[in-house]
Amino acid sequence: MKDTKQIRKLLFLGKSNIALLVMHQEQDNNTVLYANQINVEPANLQVKISQLLTDAANFLGFNIKDVEMIFDDEQIARYSFTNQEFVDCNNEEDISKEIFKKAKIDNYFVNEINFMGIEYDEIDKVARVNCDICAGDYITYKKYLKAVKACNVNVTNSVNLYKLLKTNKDEIELTIKIVGDKAIACEYYGNKLNNVKTIAIKMDEIKQHIADKFDIKVNKVDNILAIANTLTECQNDDVNVVNDYHLKTKTFNSVKVRDVVALYRDEIKCQINEFVDFRNFHNVRIISDLAINALEGFAFAVNDNDCFANLSLDKIICLNNLDANKEEINQFSFENKLKSVDLAA
Repeated sequence: MKDTKQIRKLLFLGKSNIALLVMHQEQDNNTVLYANQINVEPANLQVKISQLLTDAANFLGFNIKDVEMIFDDEQIARYSFTNQEFVDCNNEEDISKEIFKKAKIDNYFVNEINFMGIEYDEIDKVARVNCDICAGDYITYKKYLKAVKACNVNVTNSVNLYKLLKTNKDEIELTIKIVGDKAIACEYYGNKLNNVKTIAIKMDEIKQHIADKFDIKVNKVDNILAIANTLTECQNDDVNVVNDYHLKTKTFNSVKVRDVVALYRDEIKCQINEFVDFRNFHNVRIISDLAINALEGFAFAVNDNDCFANLSLDKIICLNNLDANKEEINQFSFENKLKSVDLAA
């Protein structure tokens, strides 16, 4: 394939896995040419990126020279500015550039700037700004960037994955990604990321409660939950997931899938609600590769696209929002523009 102008290459980078998605764009239609995800460790990140790019090149028949980088950094915090003064700034873009400059000095990577109010003082030539800044660790961002560039690949755009896990609705909402023993709660203000909280889920407590409730041994709970997840995926919740006969009491103990799942979900929901008040949000959505994590009362993201069978659900969801803020300046584009100006000089 010679013409790669309409081909979009998305490289997802995280602590435990990386993925590459190559799509051919023609008007409003996207054709997936390549999609693959592999496990990584921090020590072999660059090697694995190179391996993934090489595998893709061998499959596609052309080398990948540039990518859009989507990196996973959940260590995000919200910083609020109240009546902060910015000198010689006449619009949001000027103010954003000043924020980016300061962020780099302070080792922050700005994911979003949510402006709540700007007052321009024509006499003093200052802008007094009220805004929330959602920022992560600049060193983490640069680590990913450096690893990609070391593979002789140019990065054309860079964005935090959690900025893209929203729906397309313009109202306050919460998206919760459940993975392993943690829940990552992403708060969106309007159409922009405002805050991220990482919540440790006490899985041992949940398993003990399930064991106590249904009179089963706690070391069997993992297997029961795995079976329950499979049956939940098949929408078959009337099956007995526990069938025990107690010799001493001569009683038969049976537990249906729906009862185990209901208790499991309620336990997780209560734990998350200790850190995030669901009542503050119009919409709450759950993202998980496990069907058992579809918490009651919330929307649940489902992967029903065969083209992305081997990609994690969070990576698929973010595709809907890749171009949501395409025209807005961000820290990556600002720094790249500064570099090009320096080179020209």
